[in-house]
Amino acid sequence: YFVTMLETAVISVVRGLPWTGLLVAFALGELYCLVLDFCLAPPATFAALVELELRMRAPGALWKRLYDHTGTRFEMSSREAALIASKVGQSDSALHHIRTLALTDLKFEVTPADIEWSVDGEEA
Repeated sequence: YFVTMLETAVISVVRGLPWTGLLVAFALGELYCLVLDFCLAPPATFAALVELELRMRAPGALWKRLYDHTGTRFEMSSREAALIASKVGQSDSALHHIRTLALTDLKFEVTPADIEWSVDGEEA
């Protein structure tokens, strides 16, 4: 934000139009903030659409629970764990904030250290 405003202001001062440059710098800075605000926190209607879609697609609201979850431990049934595994697979980008999965029906907890992924049928 500051760099965008500073760059525009410096260019306008060098060209001899300081007041116009400051006005344009302010406008660009506000536009930058507006775009960043939209990217980091979507409008309420968009967030509501995402939540509605998650509720409609998931029996038992699994994806909605996962979307709302902020802790490092997540409880689910083994059936739900199999559903997530089938959708997510071995992706490194999935579920970074969850460190422990508690399988409630099996009374079992899984951590990343407990899992050995195989690549092309070979043990890791």
